Amino acid sequence: MMAACGSSSEELPDVEIQVLNGQGISQDSHLTLRVTTPRDTERRPFPFGESTNPDNWVKLHLPLIHGDLVEFALETSTGAVEVSDTCTFDQPAAGNYARAIITPLDLGGGRHLDCAEGFASDEP
Repeated sequence: MMAACGSSSEELPDVEIQVLNGQGISQDSHLTLRVTTPRDTERRPFPFGESTNPDNWVKLHLPLIHGDLVEFALETSTGAVEVSDTCTFDQPAAGNYARAIITPLDLGGGRHLDCAEGFASDEP
């Protein structure tokens, strides 16, 4: 009897992806946050309010492994992309999470996304 090639029953570990609005204190922008990994895509209303309050964060549980490219995008109600950028997953921070900060506003230098804890630094 031959074993099937390419099949695996191994489960990938879920990581909590925390997404914060980089604007600080904001009003509802009516945008949708889209998070895309190599294996899944999730959409949630873009968070607003006081960004230091964890109740105002989007928290997704998605399977990630080292080196996965994660796309973060803000979409309008028609699906048009306002801003989009990527982070490379490194390893979960203590507490099994990774965090990104995104905003439709410029964070400086044309950036709209800050890849924080759990993502690889894009600094040289």
